[in-house]
Amino acid sequence: MNRIQFHDRAAMNRLREAWRTAKSEGLRIVHVGDSHVQGGAIHHELRSVLWPELGNGGHGLLFPYSAAKTYAPRSYRSSHRGSWTYGKSWRLPAELPLGVTGMSVQTRNPDASFTITFRSPVPDDWRALRIYCERDRKSYDLKIDSGGRTTSVRIRPKGEDKRPYVDVLLPRIGRSLRVRMRRRSNRQKRFELHGMTLESVNPGGLVIHNAGVGASRFRAILHEEHFESHLSSLEPHLVMVEYGTNDYLYEDRIKPELEGEIRESIARIRRAAPQAMILLVSAQDLYRKSKNIASGVTYSDLLHRVAADEKTAMFDWYWISGGGRTLRAWRDEGLARKDLIHLTSKGYRFKGRHLANALRETFEWMDANPDRAQLVLDREPLKRALAAMPSEEEIAAQTALAERPAPLEGAVTYRVRSGECLSGIAMRHGVTAQEIMRWNNMKSRRIHAGTELQLVVAKE
Repeated sequence: MNRIQFHDRAAMNRLREAWRTAKSEGLRIVHVGDSHVQGGAIHHELRSVLWPELGNGGHGLLFPYSAAKTYAPRSYRSSHRGSWTYGKSWRLPAELPLGVTGMSVQTRNPDASFTITFRSPVPDDWRALRIYCERDRKSYDLKIDSGGRTTSVRIRPKGEDKRPYVDVLLPRIGRSLRVRMRRRSNRQKRFELHGMTLESVNPGGLVIHNAGVGASRFRAILHEEHFESHLSSLEPHLVMVEYGTNDYLYEDRIKPELEGEIRESIARIRRAAPQAMILLVSAQDLYRKSKNIASGVTYSDLLHRVAADEKTAMFDWYWISGGGRTLRAWRDEGLARKDLIHLTSKGYRFKGRHLANALRETFEWMDANPDRAQLVLDREPLKRALAAMPSEEEIAAQTALAERPAPLEGAVTYRVRSGECLSGIAMRHGVTAQEIMRWNNMKSRRIHAGTELQLVVAKE
């Protein structure tokens, strides 16, 4: 199942050609989604795996997440000074206009600043900085400290130049970027930031833009005012769209309006980046309050139907990762967190490797099957196998029955009274606590009033 399924070979051919020429011409990926995306572990793995093959084109999107009171991706830390307000795409309508990053921050403090500190050394050629911000007469100018140098940046009002960003060529790059406000006149009242990108000054290489926002839903794309202008300026070859968890986790159902939101989102992406391949990513198996969420199958089916109609591609992570009722096994292997919703860093890296391999192997399949117009895999055997599994309640009852201790010869039944402990019971009956635990298949000494224990008491 670990393939990129597609219905439009022409779009896949464009992506495959960009892959082949990435070192000289560049390959740009934009990944929008929820908390599974924002953490950035997937992108960290993709960069590690693919940069040696495709070239290092730079980091991609950056954002001062601390100013928005949220967590930064794995590749850097953020900090800030001064008072900032923020808007995020999970809370709609947002307090500030949003762009492709799904977050915005604003300060009215001329002494405010923010700092991006990378966790690993930064290549010397990462000096092309692009700042997506509100460009008008009220905006502060900026000073940017990097590599021991300071660069002054004028935020000029939009005139004939309608671009939603300002480009800056840094003289040097170190391990951090500090952005400070610069107020030159009383007209300058605030600074509003929608995100930044940091790329290589050299042509070519892979750039991955992380545009994830925790807790967001598919409708986020429809409420981001600057989404199309920002996405267009990023010139992506591939746009990965990964929502769903927050769309059906809480009620375990697919709401009627979701399909329309997905199709409208695809239309917005197409208007902004008509040559890009759009890749829909299904959500993994989920639990809430220890109950398995069954709607993952329905959501996968919905994305496949939309992908067929809209001629997009599909990375069906739901089935690739094992399908329904498998996340507990991921947790037991250290790949999923205890909340049974999110993966661990190790789990997301595992997912990133699968995605890289899926792209490579799909391109190989295309080379081996030049006449095939589409690649669609059969999910029906997997769906039948899941439907045939006993319910989790039945499995729990079978497990409890199997773990019930077999009757012991000569044993008596003792009902635990309030306030009793295992050691006291053992002492009164002339046995050890370890023996009681063995007779009753106990994994701990903890007992409760009303619990029935088997005791083998020696006859006098």
